[in-house]
Amino acid sequence: ELKKNMKSKNGLPLKVKLDTKVKAKMGKLKTPNVGIRVSCDGIRVHLPVGKKPATASTSNVKCNVDVRFKIWKWTV
Repeated sequence: ELKKNMKSKNGLPLKVKLDTKVKAKMGKLKTPNVGIRVSCDGIRVHLPVGKKPATASTSNVKCNVDVRFKIWKWTV
């Protein structure tokens, strides 16, 4: 199926999943680490031809962002 998608004019479908941690400040409360999980679906990448860079189509992208608080040993 990968070869079939590589040769199609629509390009390859791509899913992106990203986990990162940030420090957050809410009023006087400072949190050491808050996890953020971002997942995007619907990105189409066209394979490069020759020395041209690959191009991506992001017109129908749907992204979900989840904020993950850690309370003791549990992640909410």
